[in-house]
Amino acid sequence: MRIIIYGKDSYNDLRYIFNSVSNNIQEENKYSIKYLVSKDNESPWEYFIFTGEINDQKNNAVKMILEEHHNSENLVKVNDDIKNIIKK
Repeated sequence: MRIIIYGKDSYNDLRYIFNSVSNNIQEENKYSIKYLVSKDNESPWEYFIFTGEINDQKNNAVKMILEEHHNSENLVKVNDDIKNIIKK
């Protein structure tokens, strides 16, 4: 699961969460913008952290991350996972 956190002080406001779930925070520089990526050690969650003012460049980066994730998903597996959750 990908979680996108976006806001002026997003990292500083949530630093305690990232420190408790991960010691692996990396800076990425894709889509002409810098952001942080952290993977949870205990679950399949991946955090994308955008700090600073909201702007079109960051909005486009978020859009590209979401599109890449959607395009890489195995939709048959996703549907099976959803069906299994519903059955429980």
